[in-house]
Amino acid sequence: LDCRGMPLRNTPQGLRSITHRLDCRGMPVRHRCSSQSTHILTGRDFAGLASEAIKTGSVLDLAQSRVELHEPFKLGSDEVLRITGGTIVGDGHSIFQVQTSRKGLLELRECELRHLPCVERSTQSSLGAALFARGKARVALHGCSISSQAGFGIWLVQKAWVELHGCTLARSGRSSIVAFENA
Repeated sequence: LDCRGMPLRNTPQGLRSITHRLDCRGMPVRHRCSSQSTHILTGRDFAGLASEAIKTGSVLDLAQSRVELHEPFKLGSDEVLRITGGTIVGDGHSIFQVQTSRKGLLELRECELRHLPCVERSTQSSLGAALFARGKARVALHGCSISSQAGFGIWLVQKAWVELHGCTLARSGRSSIVAFENA
């Protein structure tokens, strides 16, 4: 049970906060249960939590959490994923791959994205990015820190769109932001 007495579904033991409520305007309301320790989530745990947040239209609160991804998390079609807090580390081609319609959205608030190099990718000259968006993808970042040790911080192609507010783009191996075609 979470701190409201609600049963937890598809969540790893110890992570206890995902929003399931909307305010009077229909906007997701974040609910956070305080915890002193940092929870480490695997890619599988994160995928389950993110899928639940997409399905319910809630905000995934990762405060006090560290997510470790070895494969990109892919967001497509009309999916909307909102995440607040936490550190997301990945050594795959990218941490997030976003290919949504204009109805879809990846929104991150107060998150840290750290993209790490991988020996296999560096021998193939495929350095990747912390965030890769293509098609008509929409991404909104608020107060985030984004870095890629060997690749790009943010990589946009086709008609992808990104909005940055108070973000830090540092320590990127190639470039902090690259945009190709009509991005």
